[in-house]
Amino acid sequence: TVILSGTPQARVNLMKRDAQWWQLNTVPTITSPLPTSFFYNPTYPNGEVWLWPVPTTAYDVQLWCRGILSTLTQFATFDLPPGYEDAITLTLAEDIANAFQKPVTNELRSKAQQARARIFGNNLEIPRLATRDAGMPGRGDGSGVPDFFWPNGSIVSQR
Repeated sequence: TVILSGTPQARVNLMKRDAQWWQLNTVPTITSPLPTSFFYNPTYPNGEVWLWPVPTTAYDVQLWCRGILSTLTQFATFDLPPGYEDAITLTLAEDIANAFQKPVTNELRSKAQQARARIFGNNLEIPRLATRDAGMPGRGDGSGVPDFFWPNGSIVSQR
């Protein structure tokens, strides 16, 4: 999230891009007043965040990332987004049932699965899309509709 200065403070979410997208980006240094995407490179020991297009203004950036739970103690305050507490608690119950000689009931298994599905359903990756012929879409669905070559208006093949 890019944080824009001003009152009230505005936040602009950025599209997370993968390594393949970043490698295929033919103009990685193009500039713009506001970035639209970012690529995270998990280098060691510190990762790198590349904004695209490269902003012409210095903005504050807010990163949301997974935290390590090993630093928590019994009395620590632990805040999670809605649904995560159920998913963690029920998954933990499944995982430790054997250690306490307790069976994992179908009800527990079902509730844990539903809780995980709720949170993972909110965090799905958007699939990469591709086009052909300099940006023009092709059917590719086996429907028998001919492919069309946009530059000269001819039909390329009949399926």
